[in-house]
Formats: sequence, C-alpha cells, structure tokens
Amino acid sequence: MGSALLCEICRPTLSGDRSPPFGREYIDVNDVFPSMAGQDGPGALDASVLRQSAKEGCIGCQVLIDGADKYFATVRTRFPNIKPFKALRFLPLSDLLTARFVFPADEGVPDDVLLDDASFEYYVPFYNEQAFSEATVDWKALTWAGHLQTEALSPSRLAIIRAWRNLCREKHEKCGDTTNVPLPTRVLEITREDGRAENVMIRLVETNGAHGEYFALSHRWGDPSCQPLRTLKGNIDQFKEGIAVESLPRSFRDAITVTDELGVRFLWIDSLCIVQDDKDDWAVEGARMTEVYSNASITIAAANADNSTAGFLRAGDLEPSDEGHALEVKTNDVEGLVYVRRRQHRKRGLDGAMFGNASWSPELDSVLQSRAWCFQEQILPPRLLEFLQHEVVWTCCAMTKCECRGGPFERPGYDRIQLRQLHQQTIEQVKDAWYQCVTYYSSRNLTYFSDRFPAVSGVARFFGENVLAEHFERVDYIAGLWSDSIIDDLQWMAMARGPDVQKFDHSQSEVAPSWSWASVPDKVGWNPRGGGCLGDYDVNNEAQVVNLPMVKDNIKHFEGYGALVEFDAPLALAGFQMPVKFIPSEKLGPLLIPEGFEPAESMDPSSQDGQQELCKALDLDVRPDHNWASMGIKEGEELVLFLMATKSTGAWIPSHCMLVAQKIEDASLADCQVYRRIGFAICSANTEVYDFAGRRQDLLILR
Repeated sequence: MGSALLCEICRPTLSGDRSPPFGREYIDVNDVFPSMAGQDGPGALDASVLRQSAKEGCIGCQVLIDGADKYFATVRTRFPNIKPFKALRFLPLSDLLTARFVFPADEGVPDDVLLDDASFEYYVPFYNEQAFSEATVDWKALTWAGHLQTEALSPSRLAIIRAWRNLCREKHEKCGDTTNVPLPTRVLEITREDGRAENVMIRLVETNGAHGEYFALSHRWGDPSCQPLRTLKGNIDQFKEGIAVESLPRSFRDAITVTDELGVRFLWIDSLCIVQDDKDDWAVEGARMTEVYSNASITIAAANADNSTAGFLRAGDLEPSDEGHALEVKTNDVEGLVYVRRRQHRKRGLDGAMFGNASWSPELDSVLQSRAWCFQEQILPPRLLEFLQHEVVWTCCAMTKCECRGGPFERPGYDRIQLRQLHQQTIEQVKDAWYQCVTYYSSRNLTYFSDRFPAVSGVARFFGENVLAEHFERVDYIAGLWSDSIIDDLQWMAMARGPDVQKFDHSQSEVAPSWSWASVPDKVGWNPRGGGCLGDYDVNNEAQVVNLPMVKDNIKHFEGYGALVEFDAPLALAGFQMPVKFIPSEKLGPLLIPEGFEPAESMDPSSQDGQQELCKALDLDVRPDHNWASMGIKEGEELVLFLMATKSTGAWIPSHCMLVAQKIEDASLADCQVYRRIGFAICSANTEVYDFAGRRQDLLILR
C-alpha cells in the first residue's frame, strides 16, 4: 500500500510504532498516563486537526476520526449533555490500538467510569476481524481481535478455545502434561448413548486410583436458598447408577457441555464429588483440594453465574457501545473493515496484578473474583478457562488470552500467583509469595467466617508440603503462620483505615488467636521487605520466640491446614516493650502516648493545632486490627507497644515495627500477664519518643 494513504499526523499511530515506553515488555502505568485528568502527553491528537486532515484526503485520519465519532454517538446516548471531545490519545494497550477519551463529568456519570470528581474516561479499541494484507505495513497497528459474543458456545468460540489449548499443550512445558494424572476419588463420567451429543449420560464413579484426564468446575454456590445439587449419604448409590441431566442445575449442565465438547470424559464438581453430610469424607477430600485443582487439565470458571442455577453459557446483552461499529476502508491498494467498540473493563495496578509486573488484566466482571472459596480454585490450576458475560479468558502458566483483544500476548497469566515457579525461587521470594496469597485471599468475602482457614487450605498445603519443604526438613503451619518465620509472619497489618475498620466480633476469636491474620475480617498485608523506591531494606528482627504453640491433640481437619485446632500453650515472645496510654481524638484519631512523654507547652490537646503538633511529635502510624470502640478500649487505658523489627535503608531513618497489645484476663494463666494483639504500629520519624535503647526485655504472652 502506498504511504500516500497516511499523513504525518496519523502515520505514527497507524504504523504501530513501538517507541518507548511501549517498546518494553512491560508497560509502566505512569508512562502510559502522564496526566490522568487530561489528554496531554505523548500520543495526544487534536480532534480538529484530524478532521481537517481527513477533509484533505488522508484515509488514515478519516478512519481515526470516524471511529471516534461513531463511538462518541453511543456515549451521547448515555450522557445527552456531554460536550464533544477535543483530543484523543492513542495507546497500544494489550496490542490493540486504543483511543482514550476523557470527558468532563456531570451529575449523571456513574461511579464505574469516574476518573475523579471532574472527569471520566472511556477506552475504544480499533481492530479488524481479518488482518489486512501484509503489504499494508503502514496499517500494522490495526491487529486482529474478536467481537464481543452473544452466542455462548458458538463454533468460532470453541475453535478459539481449542486453539489456546493446543498451543498450551505443544509449547508450554511449564504448564505440565495433565492428560494422564491420578483421578480424584470421585468424578462425574460423561458418556454419549449411541455417540450422539443430545444423549449425554452422567454418573458418579469411584476411580479407585485410576489415571486419566479430567476437568474441574469453579463456581459460586450462592446463598442457602440456592444450594446446588449435592451428593449425600442417602443418594450416593443412586448417583452411581446415573444422574438425570435435567436434575442438574444449569451451571453444572453447562460445565458438562464444555467438557464434552472438548473431548474429555471426566468432570469434578465439589458438591457432587464430595459427600456433603459426611464429615470424615469432607476431611479426607478437603485435604486433597491441592491435588484436585493442580492436576485438572482445565478448570472451568463459571465467572458470570451468581449461583449454580444461573448457568454461564447464556447470551449476554450488549449495550450499543459494546457492539463493533464497522468503518469501511477501500482504496486501490487496500480494502477491509475496521471496527471500534467499548473496551472491556480492566483493573489497573497492584490489585489487578498478583504476581510480577502485570499492569493490565482481563475483564474483571467475574462474580468469583470476590469469593474467598474461589481463590485457590483460580491459582492452583495450571489452566483456567473463565466464562465472562461477553467473552472467555484463558489463563495458564505461560499466557493470558481473551477473545476481545488481539495480537501475540504471551506472558505469565494475570491475577495468578505462579505457584509452579516458586520451586526455582529463594526462601525470601517464597515467603513473599505467601504474603501476597494471604493479602489477596483476605480481601475476599466469606459467607461463614469459620471458613477463614478451610477456604485457603489447598494453597497452604501447597506451600507447606511442596515449596517450603524444599528449604526446611520440617515446617509447621500454625494458625496461618509458619514456624520457620514466625517473627516475620506476625508483622501483618489490617489494610482498612478509619471508619472502614471492621468491628470486633467475639466469635472471630474462636476461629483464630489474636496474633493470627485470620482473626480479622479485613484485608491484611505485610510491610515490604524491599524492592521499593528506596531500595532493599536492611531488616533486623528484634523479638525472639520463647514458646511456639503446637497442636494439642491429634485432631486434624484438612490434615491440619483447614481449621484451627487447640494449642498446648500460648505464643510467648521476648523483646522490648513500651507502655502507652490510649487517648481518643475525634479530629485526628486515637493517639498512643508513650510513658514519660511530656508534650511541649504549645501542644494544647484541646485545640486542633495542638493536637496536630502532638500527633506530629509522636508520628506513629497505627493500624488497629478492629474498630477501636468495638474492642472496648477505654480512654487512658494502658496498652503496650512491642518491638518486632527495625527496618532501614541507606541514610534514611530506621522504622520501628511494633505490635499493639492489650492486657486481658486469662484464668488458665493466672500467674502471668496475658495480652491480645489489637493492632500494628510503625514509627519512621527521627524522634526519641520511641527509642527502645536501654529498655529491658520483657515477656509478651499472646492469646
């Protein structure tokens, strides 16, 4: 194609120039968005300039401005009073040429598209269904992508899934061969009477150690009123004879359809392959969750189904802005159609990238993303096939692929911690991966708080019996912490602040001791050990373990990983303590005043300025584990800061990392002072207020 079809205005955009930062393997979000509130920055094109160039005969500018106008018309149907766009930034996101609109916000703009109080944004990919001739090199930014789907399991969608699967089998050694693995204790066997697809028969079979290939289903059970069909002691023999397909909830039937269409005979579904009213069977099978999901050839995720009756192979309703709007390109040298449509939602930054530098992840409208029980079902499998509202997403250990984006896109799967890669990592990297697991797991929702340990037992077992076993002869799992790194593990903090901190519920103390991250209903995290903007930290753990609680008896639920068991004694630590008084403040939040601290005369706690000066002098970042009021802490009550570690880097002032503890009554330890953990605090200021030098070491006994 002759370059006359492109002018100097549109050629850098349509020729697919991958100049920095886009030439890098990973894209830094700060490079892509130098200004989140406007259109300035590299790649911004003035709309009036594009229009004028199109009038003068530039085909490239005509395509860009026509695509923007077509899409803008759909935006105006939602927001009739919106002002016309003045500029566009064209970004090669996910290997698709994508236009970014930023509009002034008005009162009718929903929260899901708001950038800030003054603006909101849309992303519009330009793509084509059939790539232009290779001769049209000037247009190479227009790569292939699929339309959003309304037919749930169309022949074209099946072909795409099969292509992904074959690519993974043939090219991805790290994903492993799962075509002949030990089958779970029970599976659903799918057969066809007379070989006809409409005559599918289902029965529950005991595998007795046989090998083969199977799929697994990840699904949301739903509230108690929508419980899925379950295997019970009273119907297991009947299910072994056969299960009427029409009796299965729709999501189960859909999973059977996908499994059958992909030529696999066996399917594992938790509610049918575990006897639900048999505690012993649950204990045995729950302990095997790691193997079940790790060995499944593909785990099917019913990502758009609220419960088992909803089904996930259903037509999705497309908004006008979701549909592909066609733009005809026809000249003597090139002929084809270019499409524009609304880009599927993406999550940016740390919350969307569990492991590695993955800044962009597939559409996250999955109902499973927020469910704690589904966490291990998403990171243990070597291959995950998610059915979203309008597309399917494939994630394995080597790549993420989805229908709505095009181009070669092979990177480690998004939103997954690459557990299989941990065998090659240092112990520090292994423990950081565990902390990441807990951080993302703890942000998800549980119907029953008592499931805090069981719902992550498969991941815990993987760490304990696989990767950690490579570094230690023995490592014990102790209420969500590990015996070899207990001081580091204790330094978790609740991530919620202010009014978002959850209230203390005494029933939570029955699930986990106060020093365990599992005792709080909030998302938790760990202060980073290094890799930040200041470089790696030099970490000095100040506390020592005096007594490590061990299991009191032989009761093991999910082989010790699935539930809290009684301990033989409390956790006891030796280290430096500092008494502090709890002083509530409505304006600045509660303050912890160290013993002997004398505020300057100008620090009048009754005034806002005085409180701010007092707070600045103390400079303590306190993260309570629960809402202060709900923990029953009174004004003037004496608490304890217990020094866990000191972190420093270069010439920067060291940070003190401390537990916040409250004295409690414990009849079983009447001769000792017993505490419960109520928070975590960090001091990083050059102040002598928190100088532990010269203090004696004390014993901290925690329940």
